[in-house]
Amino acid sequence: MGRLRLSVVSPLPDPVAAEIDAVRSALGDPRVGLGPPHVTLVSPLNVKTEAFADVLSHIRVVAGQVAPIEAVLGGVETFLPEAGAVYLAFDEESARALALVRSELTVGPLDRAGREGSDPRPFVPHVTLVRGLELDHDLAVRDALSRYVPVPVVFDRLHLVKQTYGEEGGQRWDVCLDVGLGPPRVVGRGGWPVELSESTVLPLDRETESVWPGVSTQNPVVLIARRDERVVGVATGEVDGRRLCLDALFVVDEARGQGIGAHLLDHAGRVASERGLREVFASGPLASSGEGFLRRHGWSDGALCRPVWE
Repeated sequence: MGRLRLSVVSPLPDPVAAEIDAVRSALGDPRVGLGPPHVTLVSPLNVKTEAFADVLSHIRVVAGQVAPIEAVLGGVETFLPEAGAVYLAFDEESARALALVRSELTVGPLDRAGREGSDPRPFVPHVTLVRGLELDHDLAVRDALSRYVPVPVVFDRLHLVKQTYGEEGGQRWDVCLDVGLGPPRVVGRGGWPVELSESTVLPLDRETESVWPGVSTQNPVVLIARRDERVVGVATGEVDGRRLCLDALFVVDEARGQGIGAHLLDHAGRVASERGLREVFASGPLASSGEGFLRRHGWSDGALCRPVWE
């Protein structure tokens, strides 16, 4: 019976994330670049492999019921003497909001009561700056950062991360679910309702995982269509300058001819508009094999693109 080591975090958005990474780099944190700065909502715990699908579904449900969290980040604190870590704390209202989301997550498949490998320490929402400090270094770091001005941030996503090990044995945490906070967009309510969402990683659907297209490693965008909790379509691409480039679109066989592809194209335009991009552009396999499909759905006769305002 296998087990997975999982955690749930909410990543900080840019430009705050970039600023904090710069501070972490200056402090010599070796973990800079291994993942975005974040607040941990469910600290690492061991979950049976067969419960993984339930965990994915549970997190999506919680995310759909929670609005994006407006928080104030600031105030340099430490976990000494229990642990040599310096972190940025949240104000009381923000901490309560984050704790509420955590309480919704830590039930069902992520219930921590008596869980092997769970962390017994009380929940303190924070963003870690550097770990492993001795007392004198801890005091020096806090003094240097004492003028850090609290900043407003909006947490709008949840990441489920899984502990893995590289070829040389190095530990890392890979994102296996990226879901936005707030209710997903639903289209076709009068007939075949389809739930549309945006992610940066491919959906882990056991029945169809092997057929999904690849994902760009630079500014990836993954658009997902679900019906009755099952993934029925995926479009992948990346943000390139002021446009969203789609390079692949796939619909499962049993859902073809039901408008899933058209819904994904329309969703791409909405996502691009929300990001302030100018157009959606087709490239790669989508441009070469899907030209007729794109033109039937209003894409231009010149370059395979569509302005986001159409």
